[in-house]
Amino acid sequence: MNALEIQYLNKSNLSHIARSLYMLYLRPRAEQNQCLTDLSSIASYLSSDSTYFPTTPNFEIACLVLDELEHTGLIKKENVFVVSHRNFPRNAYIIGFSIPYSGREIKRHS
Repeated sequence: MNALEIQYLNKSNLSHIARSLYMLYLRPRAEQNQCLTDLSSIASYLSSDSTYFPTTPNFEIACLVLDELEHTGLIKKENVFVVSHRNFPRNAYIIGFSIPYSGREIKRHS
């Protein structure tokens, strides 16, 4: 991460859940050119069995966190679409994203 990203992540109006998702999930995926994810994976990542702060996020929370990161400018959502397939128990909401402040914009490859 660069100084600009850290500056945005340190802003007090950014939630801790958004910081966590960016630093520990989205940013590392983008560095590996994996700029597609789905709401189920995000909700699963945000889930915690902590004794002190258990968290059970759902699709709505996953969407809100992504919206917060996009509003802040840390990510740019691209190509949000729904996939229906017999291998999915329900529709999969797939999100493509890029990381604008990475120094060199990390984008989903088409």
